[in-house]
Amino acid sequence: MNRLPRLPSAVLHFFPYVVMGLITLLSFSLLKSTSQAGSAGETKTASADIDYFTSGFSSSQYLQSGDLKLKVFGSAATHFVANDRLDVQNAQIWTNNAQMSYRFQANQAQLLSSSHQIILMGNVQIIARNRYHKDDAK
Repeated sequence: MNRLPRLPSAVLHFFPYVVMGLITLLSFSLLKSTSQAGSAGETKTASADIDYFTSGFSSSQYLQSGDLKLKVFGSAATHFVANDRLDVQNAQIWTNNAQMSYRFQANQAQLLSSSHQIILMGNVQIIARNRYHKDDAK
């Protein structure tokens, strides 16, 4: 009969450890089940990993002679690591070659570094101008 009063105190003494153990097992099982479902989603978003974001973006490249080769600017730019792509919002691009000067404007531009391509999207305007006018030849 002496053991019956001790049994509830022993149960009360170990009860917090039992509850903590159950919570740990439940947390571990939830973590395992969600990490497997999350890994499939991670592979889909790997191409959308952002390296940096900037607002008021501007970048220029010059020839060895000091002439402007390429100038890109826009209201914002986002660089994506996976495909080395730069997305520019409200893009303006200026470029020159020996005879012509070009100005491109678009709502959005994608600059693909690996293939040296520029993709313009939304309200695209292209202005080409001869660098040497007859009036300049005086």
